[in-house]
Amino acid sequence: MNSKLVVDSWKRSYEVIGEAQSDAWDTTIGDNRIWLMDMGRPPGWMRPGTAEQRAFGFSLTDETENFVFANHRSPFAWNPGPPLFDPSRKILVHYDSFNGGVVGHYCPTGGEAEPIWRIEAHNYLQMMVFKDTGELIIEDAELPPHFGGERMKAEAVVVNIETGEEISRVASGAASLGMFSAPGFSRDFYVASLLGTLARVYVQG
Repeated sequence: MNSKLVVDSWKRSYEVIGEAQSDAWDTTIGDNRIWLMDMGRPPGWMRPGTAEQRAFGFSLTDETENFVFANHRSPFAWNPGPPLFDPSRKILVHYDSFNGGVVGHYCPTGGEAEPIWRIEAHNYLQMMVFKDTGELIIEDAELPPHFGGERMKAEAVVVNIETGEEISRVASGAASLGMFSAPGFSRDFYVASLLGTLARVYVQG
C-alpha cells in the first residue's frame, strides 16, 4: 500500500488586499464548496481586529467560482468559529460576534448567492441545524469582558433557517465563546460555555 501523503494542487486565498484582516478559524464543506469566515484571531486576543467581517466560499472544482460576503459592514469584527452551511436547503449562515448580526444566504448549486435574512444577535456559538425541521440553533449574548462587556449573559435562540424567523429563546447561563452546540435525543440540545456552564435546552410539553 502506498502511504505517502501528497499535497493537492487545489489552493485558494481569502486575503482581501489592503485590509487588516485577522485569520480564519475552522472551515465548513458543503455542496462541493468550502466555506469560512475571516476575523477569527485578533492580535493578542484582547481586542477585535480592525477590518469588517466577511464570509467566503470556494468551489472545490471550479477555480473561477469564489464568493465573498460582506454584509456586516462594521469595522473591528470578531468571531470564534466557522459559518454553517445547510446542504439540503443550500443556505449559508455567518455572523459578526462583536458588532452583532447573523445573516443567511441562499447559495444555489452553480448559481449566484443572495441574502435572504438578517438577525440582530451576538452569536458566539458554533451553530447547528436540525435537518428535518430546519431549526437553526444560535445564541444572543453579551460582549466578552475584555471587549467591554460584563457578565456575558446569553440566550439560546431557535430560528427558522429558511426565513430567519425567531421561533423561541431561553436564558442559557453564559455565552459559549466558541464552543459547539450538540443535539440531544428528543427535541433537545446542549450548549456549553468556556465560562464553566453546560445547559440542556428542550421543548416543554
